[in-house]
Amino acid sequence: MKNDALKNLESITLEQIKDFIKTNSPIEFDKMIISPSEIVKRTDFMFMNYSGQYLSRTAKVIEFPMYGNVRDNFEDFSGGASKHGDKSVINSKHIFQTLESYGLRPQEDKSSSTSDLEFPISTTNNAVDSAQPMYFLSSKTNSWTCECCSGKKYVQCDDHECGGRHEWQCTGCYGKGQVTCSKCAGNKKLDCSTCNGSNKVRCSSCGGDGKKVDKLDTFSAVTSSTRSTRVVQKTCGNCSGRGTKQCTSCNNGKVTCSKCSGNGKTTCTTCSGKTVITCSKCYADRERRGMIDCPECKAMGELAKISFVETIVNTQNIQRIFSKGNNLKDVNPDSLMKLAKKNESQVNILKNFNDVNTKNYDELVEGYISEIQSENSFQFNGFVNRVTDEELYFQVIPCVQIEYRHMITNTLHNVTILNYFENPELVIDKSVENEKSDSKDKMKGVSRFFGKLFKTSKFKKKEDRKREIQLMIMLAKVDGKIEDQEKLFLAQEISGISEFTINEKKAFFGLMDASSLPELEKKDVVFYSDEAYQAVISKLESLAGKDGEIDGSEKVFIEKIKTMNLELSKPRK
Repeated sequence: MKNDALKNLESITLEQIKDFIKTNSPIEFDKMIISPSEIVKRTDFMFMNYSGQYLSRTAKVIEFPMYGNVRDNFEDFSGGASKHGDKSVINSKHIFQTLESYGLRPQEDKSSSTSDLEFPISTTNNAVDSAQPMYFLSSKTNSWTCECCSGKKYVQCDDHECGGRHEWQCTGCYGKGQVTCSKCAGNKKLDCSTCNGSNKVRCSSCGGDGKKVDKLDTFSAVTSSTRSTRVVQKTCGNCSGRGTKQCTSCNNGKVTCSKCSGNGKTTCTTCSGKTVITCSKCYADRERRGMIDCPECKAMGELAKISFVETIVNTQNIQRIFSKGNNLKDVNPDSLMKLAKKNESQVNILKNFNDVNTKNYDELVEGYISEIQSENSFQFNGFVNRVTDEELYFQVIPCVQIEYRHMITNTLHNVTILNYFENPELVIDKSVENEKSDSKDKMKGVSRFFGKLFKTSKFKKKEDRKREIQLMIMLAKVDGKIEDQEKLFLAQEISGISEFTINEKKAFFGLMDASSLPELEKKDVVFYSDEAYQAVISKLESLAGKDGEIDGSEKVFIEKIKTMNLELSKPRK
């Protein structure tokens, strides 16, 4: 592990990076212009597969009534230090399970001291046991008579009205079982709600006027000439002209009270007519009359407590990639997890328990281990989050990055090699070659359509430019290699392709990526002006000589262009 890490920390030069790119991605390398003074950016990421075992001790106490089904179990804890010593192992947890069924659980013992936690950590074969025994503190474990009931199990009823009487005369009816009716106040009668106690109601026939219209006289009073009506009223026969009638719902304006049915008394709701009140909380038998179970000891008469120390052992497993001063663009630790050797065996680097204290931290990773320990609040001493065992595998993942200029687009990009020495992965920024069509690109397409339609000078110039770039790329590739001098010449002459559409750019990229060159066609060698043609031939001849000599294949290629152009040439417009 250490040797592998040191190997991965060896220096990486610019020439090594260039050789790697050229070997593993020659086509992409041909598009890259890499400055001889380019600075190599490097970050050595550190993969850590860490396992930390840690231990925590807590002093706890549980106080409980001496229930019958726990009394026998408690015998294992009684007897004090003379019987058990200062601390003693709890052999059975049955008593805690029984108490839990009563809803009682241990609480943290706020009165504990550090000395309560000091006893050996249980181990087997020089390793901490995952299940640690519980120890009870004999000096703090005892039983006692309940002070609340003095051991009698029962106390006087705490209902303030009962006061231990259990049964007493009802104060609502004073032992009579009945009370005065609250609705009629004992009068047995109530005013009639229909006539309000007057025994009179309005006549429904005349509406209380005592008169009503005589309809026969009304009709006979109509004359055909004036069509007038003479209304004649007469005394209401229903009420004899008084306008009121005697109420039929009552007797002299009074009705019988519905609540007490005319008795003037109702059953006392406090005692339900029983004349006495019986307490529902306390006992009624002779021995315990007026008494309730002692709330402290639950009628056991005795209380007990067990003070003990619980030890919990946990393990924290962490797989993470750390970086210090990462200066690589678009490279983050999480993205490198696929390169980590997650299943490699760990080695022990720490044992820290009882009298055993061995520590073997490599200086390469000591800082990262401290970071993990700090994050988890691990301690080397005491008994709170005490780290007792650590195992580790670590791996250096060296990553380098350089900047290059794209030979065709004249734009700057990054090339990155991840995990340089072991299963390296090459990452090339090809965003410029994966552009998506947008509104500007569509406008270029429209402009090209109309330019072609009307054969504008701008269109002709652009077409000649496109053929020039294509021929220069083909010449650079014709001998099977593109030297740095040729790349520089091409980049200078092309100087960018922003005026072309996405599809036209893709054609350039496709030509660069082609494993074999396409055959020259008429459209490749015919230009709109002889001046443009002659300028292209001059550039091609200059390009062919940039590597110090004109290769035979380069001469053949240029001569073929000239021959085809001569055969296909015609008067220029």
